[in-house]
Amino acid sequence: MDRAEQIARELEALEKEIEALAAEFHQTYSEYLKSLGQVVRQGLILASYHLCTQGYPDQFLRLSLNNKQKLQQGIRQVASQAQPQLLAQLHPPGQPAQEKPKETNVEAFLPGLLNQPSENILGGTNRVLPQEEKPQEKITPMDLAQWQDKLEKAIASTLDTVSCQTNLLLKQGNILPNHQLPESIVEAAKSAASSSETLPAGSPNIINMLIEAEGPGKKKKEEGSGENPASTSTGKRRMPIGIVEIHLRLSELEFADSTASSWRQKIRNLKTQLQTLGRKYQKKQRERAVALAEAAWRSSWFDE
Repeated sequence: MDRAEQIARELEALEKEIEALAAEFHQTYSEYLKSLGQVVRQGLILASYHLCTQGYPDQFLRLSLNNKQKLQQGIRQVASQAQPQLLAQLHPPGQPAQEKPKETNVEAFLPGLLNQPSENILGGTNRVLPQEEKPQEKITPMDLAQWQDKLEKAIASTLDTVSCQTNLLLKQGNILPNHQLPESIVEAAKSAASSSETLPAGSPNIINMLIEAEGPGKKKKEEGSGENPASTSTGKRRMPIGIVEIHLRLSELEFADSTASSWRQKIRNLKTQLQTLGRKYQKKQRERAVALAEAAWRSSWFDE
C-alpha cells in the first residue's frame, strides 16, 4: 500500500468520527433546545410579571379585569410558542433546513387585541410541514462548524422575535410606553447590551436603556455668548429617553436553569472535539495532496 492510499484510509476513519460527532451534536442540541424552550417560557412570563407589577403597576391597574386576562393570555401564547419555534430551527447537519414556520404577524392583530375574544389571540400555533429527508452526504469539519454557527444565530434571532412580540403586546395594552426613537437606534443599544460578557444588574431578561435623542429646545445663543452644552448644532436639545423592554438574553436564561446550562457545557465540549478533529482533518488533507503530487511527479518524469 502506497502512502496516498494509507492517508486516504486515515481520512476515511476521520470522516466516520466526524459523522458520529455530527449525530451527537444534533442530539445534544435537540435536548438543549427543549430545555431552553421551557426556560424561555418561564423567563418571558416572569419578565412580563415584573414589568406589570414593579415597572408599570399604575398602567396595569388601569386595565379592566377582562383586558388584564386577555393580555396575560397573549403573553402565555407567545411564551408557549418559544419551544416549537426553537426546535424548528434544528435540522441534521448536512441536510437542508426545514421550511420555516409561518411567523405570526403580531402587528396585524395588535390593534384589536383588547377587543377580541380571549380564545386564540395569536391565531393558533405555528406549524411546520414535514419534508422528505434526503440522504446525508459526507460532512466536513467546516460544514459542521458552519451548521453550528447558523443554528446559534437562528436561536438568537428567535429570542429577539419572541421578545419583540411580547413587547408589542405590552405596548398595545398600554403597559409599556411607545417611544419615538428610530428602531435602528434601539436595536444598536440592545446589541451592545447583548455583547456584554457579564450579567447586567437588575431584573433578568429586562433591558433598561437611557438614550439621548434630539428634541425641541431653546434657540442657539447669540454669537460669542457660547452655546448651550445640552444643545446640538441645530438648536435642539438632547433629551434622555428611558426605554424599558423585555430582552431575552441567552446567558441569563442559561444561568437561571441548571439543565440548560448543563447542555450548553456539553455543546462547548463537542465544539472542542470538533476543533481537534478539524485540525487533524486539514493536516491529513494536506498530507494526501503532497503524496498525490509526489506520485504525479514521479509518473510524469522521464530522463532525456
